[in-house]
Parts: sequence; structure tokens; C-alpha cells
Amino acid sequence: MSLSNKQIEKVKKYLMSYYKTNTWEECIDKQKYGDCKKICKLIINEFPKMFNKYALDIYFDFSECAQNLLSDDDAMCGNHYVLVKDGIYYDFARGANCIKNIYVMTQNNKNSDKYDIILTDKEKELINIIVKREL
Repeated sequence: MSLSNKQIEKVKKYLMSYYKTNTWEECIDKQKYGDCKKICKLIINEFPKMFNKYALDIYFDFSECAQNLLSDDDAMCGNHYVLVKDGIYYDFARGANCIKNIYVMTQNNKNSDKYDIILTDKEKELINIIVKREL
């Protein structure tokens, strides 16, 4: 069974407390690039009944939208850790997957989807490789 809104809010409140922020947007903006594994581990340790001890290490291409917003010549691919429950990918660490404050899997020009939690089907289409990792 996927997470309820109440469970998602519990995780968000936990991370907001950890990052000492008042809003979810501040929490995401305060996350550091590359800290996704650490964030997933924090959640797994705090909520072992919600998530087992595994996270998914996903390897993906940056979205076309993110490539346009970044207009950078660097490699437009990367890896990122997310949590999964009943086939739904939960990304509480989107801020750790941002370059120049742009979520690299964004699907819109306003980049407002960087504050969402659940990966969309379009975001999942960017994934090339999935490795289950014990944290």
C-alpha cells in the first residue's frame, strides 16, 4: 500500500525539523547537491515501518526542459537516490538533485515541480538504470 498523505506529511515535517526550516520549499532549497543518499538513509532510519532498508539508486538523463534551463555543455545525466513503496517512487531529496537551483528532472519551465514528492511517469521515463541499494 502506498503512503498516505498523513505519512508523507510526517516525513516532510521530520526533514523540515532536521533542516530547521518552516516550509517544505525552504527545506528542499536548503538541501545540498549530492546529499540524496544521506537524506534517504535519514528517512529509512526514522521511519523503518514506512520504508524498508533499501533505496533505489537511479541513473537518468536530464529532462529536455532542465537542459534548456541550464544551457550548460556539461554531461546531462546523473544518478539520484529515491525511496520506493509499492511501485511508487518517493523523492524527498529533490533539492539534492538540483543544479543552479533547477531540478534536473523538471518537467516544466517554471521549475516549480522540484517541490513535489512523487516521481511522475514522465520523470520515470528519464531513468536508464535502477539499482536497489541497502542503506
